[in-house]
Amino acid sequence: MENDPEEEELEHMRRQLCLPTDGVIKVQQVVVVVHHIDHYFVVVADHTENAMYVFGRHVGKDLAGVYLQDDDDWRSWKGDLLWVRLAKLFQWEGCSLAPNLMLSVNWSQVGDQLLALILADKVHGQNGLDCGAVVCSVTKAILTDGVEFDQEGMVVAPTIECSHYGRLRLLNENIQNLQRCHHLYETLGSDMFVVPEESASYAMSVGLEGFIRADTIRKRLATARDRCTVCKRVRQMKVAEQEVEDGTEEQEDKWEQQNPKSDSEDGELECIEGPRNDCSLAVVPPYLTQNKKKKKLMEKARRRVPVKIRAPTTKRGKAIPMKPQRFQMLPRNKRHDFDDYYGGPTLEDMMELQRPGGLEAYPNSWDVAPTIRSPWELFKNYGFTLEPEFALMFNRQEPLMAKEHLLPIGDLNSPTVEEDDNDDWEGLGMEEMLAMAPTEGSSDSMNVFVRGVMPDGETLIKFDPARDAYPLRLDEYILSLDIDTIIWVTYKLRVLTEISVHVLPYTGAKPPIWKNNHAYAEVLMPQSDRDKDMGGRTEWFSNRKSLSAIPHIHFAKVGQGSGSFNVHVMFPRMMHKNPISGRSATLIPVEIQSLWFTDIVYPAILAGENPSTVSYKDYTLTEWRWKTSINDRFSGKDKLVVVQGGYLTRMQEVMRDIVDSDPDEYDRYGSFFFVMDCRGIKDSTNIVVGHEGDPYEELCRKFPACDWEYMEKRQNGQLLMDLGMGFHPNPVDKTPLVFLWDLMRVNESYDTAGMNAGKVHHAGMMGRYGGRQSEMEQKRQAIVQLCFRSTYSLIYQPFRKSQAGEINMCEDIDAYEVNSTYRNNLESHIMMMRGSLRKSFGAREEMRGSGTSIRQVMQDAAALVSVFKK
Repeated sequence: MENDPEEEELEHMRRQLCLPTDGVIKVQQVVVVVHHIDHYFVVVADHTENAMYVFGRHVGKDLAGVYLQDDDDWRSWKGDLLWVRLAKLFQWEGCSLAPNLMLSVNWSQVGDQLLALILADKVHGQNGLDCGAVVCSVTKAILTDGVEFDQEGMVVAPTIECSHYGRLRLLNENIQNLQRCHHLYETLGSDMFVVPEESASYAMSVGLEGFIRADTIRKRLATARDRCTVCKRVRQMKVAEQEVEDGTEEQEDKWEQQNPKSDSEDGELECIEGPRNDCSLAVVPPYLTQNKKKKKLMEKARRRVPVKIRAPTTKRGKAIPMKPQRFQMLPRNKRHDFDDYYGGPTLEDMMELQRPGGLEAYPNSWDVAPTIRSPWELFKNYGFTLEPEFALMFNRQEPLMAKEHLLPIGDLNSPTVEEDDNDDWEGLGMEEMLAMAPTEGSSDSMNVFVRGVMPDGETLIKFDPARDAYPLRLDEYILSLDIDTIIWVTYKLRVLTEISVHVLPYTGAKPPIWKNNHAYAEVLMPQSDRDKDMGGRTEWFSNRKSLSAIPHIHFAKVGQGSGSFNVHVMFPRMMHKNPISGRSATLIPVEIQSLWFTDIVYPAILAGENPSTVSYKDYTLTEWRWKTSINDRFSGKDKLVVVQGGYLTRMQEVMRDIVDSDPDEYDRYGSFFFVMDCRGIKDSTNIVVGHEGDPYEELCRKFPACDWEYMEKRQNGQLLMDLGMGFHPNPVDKTPLVFLWDLMRVNESYDTAGMNAGKVHHAGMMGRYGGRQSEMEQKRQAIVQLCFRSTYSLIYQPFRKSQAGEINMCEDIDAYEVNSTYRNNLESHIMMMRGSLRKSFGAREEMRGSGTSIRQVMQDAAALVSVFKK
């Protein structure tokens, strides 16, 4: 800059800046980013007002504020030459050789000017490293809003976003712009005068994201932001300000109205009810529920073993009475903690999904996508950990009174039908209604079968399927038993044979366990800032979480074919709710999965391989994708490699050692555990009552890869099984029959067993017949070890397409529009109905419980089924 630029050079710069070649450029403010001695700052030259404003020239805390720019300093970074040559560049005539006013605007804190006014000397000055990100934020703010002044006419420092997020924005925008420019270059082809360097072309050809390892940069930026004490102060301050604006007390009252203290059938444990006279350890202290956000986070939190234990409720005297039972803890290793209980984020950190920048914290009008976050910002370590008993749903190894809670009959003396002395209705059975049916498709037919009105147009029809009851002899029905579902939650996975491990990320539209499977894990809440500041921990509150609410992906398969066991790996530390939808976010993004596979799973697999097999397994993620591709395109197909069962324990140790070796890099994967499940194996374990055989023996014989004795032991995790009991018609004359459950009797049985309300599923429009599903009251199931019951008829089987039991119908809008989708769906269901006219459908009862309880009740299940059918 020592020599004046030549006119040729100025013309080149005008072309680079896309300035108009004809006409006069209006005199206006010019924003310039200046680089001087390893520091970036922003200069605004205002030739109309003959003033220059310098933003962020100095980083020292002592130089913060607004004051006249030092003339010597101004000349040291060539501010005098910049002022003159800007006028030449834009061809402005009559401009002064120097501005009349030069102001230097500096601030104490990167990321927030307001923080300096509140925290005074407790903040740090600019760190000298983030000036590049800062000037981008300052430049965008000035280009959007111009130079801002206060009421007294003094220049105000612009609002600056967090520099960590600023770098993330720069990364994303640069990648997008470079890809757009490269696409434009390829489109124009030979018309371009400038040819990019060979390295740039190579980077774009292989993918810019992967070439610069953009995901690694994003991850480290998100991690640095989460650990930045200054950013944390900003977030906490903004949260506090928001609570004041919203009116905390009013919101808390509203929250209490929407979430009243529970008096449900569960007899819920104390959650947020304040101190009690019985000094119950289940009570959350007031300082953990002092605002609505903490209160929401600690909802249903409890201590696993309170001082005062309660007996299960008896549901107005109907349920089987039981005595209370204390939860039995597992032996503890006094020298080593089971998990990292003292490090990691705190409870207060969980409250802050927001970042300081954009609409969530600052009203930056230039932030076009304020709610878009990278996966590394969302799927991070939130501080949840595990205790040794995390997988245990029940109190002891042995259940109590499990047989008494399997298909209890209830009160047989209660009335089966509620009589009504109304003369305006007439009872009819199915056969009677069909006999009197008007012409199919007529309005009279619709009145009978839709409105339920007799042909006279006045008398109502009371539908009673019992009038069509078909008597069966003892030899005309079949009773069957089977084990239908296996779920095993464990910290240390173990198999007796080989196991096939996934080496590619999970790509399904839904997570493997996308709905509640009535299996739970106890997750320890993070400590609070108060505990952390005290250097110890006194808060040991946990929350019972459904497995479907914990982020997870696939891990392995055991066995072959439809009877194979799927193994999923769960990541409780990543548990959070989507900030937009408010739902649990459990589908882990591919970026997070990729790091898990490349840095943890692959090294653990190779650590136990010998030279003769390593060539089959030593590949990168990109290479595995190519090996599973079809026609140079990734097919999304699963790829598995075999690991011998004898090495599986060592493999898990290596995986945990890698996670523990670098907490800054891998802490989000800490506390991982496994869930092994297998569904739809009833055909493999089914036996007919009266014939020889035992479902459990069939299970052990046909699935030898599992160490069933090891899985059943309490110290190795929680084993759940489904015992299925079937009632199947088999009349001599082959008359097609359908078994229906009488809901009045079913409800009596459910109440006697201490089940919750659950869901009732009516068969068609039959008010008294159908099925029911429900979990057992939590205190009772912990003692009895039977947790979930399902009663249903098999008439839904013809319409069931998915394994999870859903019946897929068209959308409401399709039925409203009567479009082709609706018509095709209707025709398909009519086809299945007609095909079922000459078939028989039985009924089924399923009970889910611990492996020990199911083995116990199975011994008497045949006798109970025989009694219950009556």
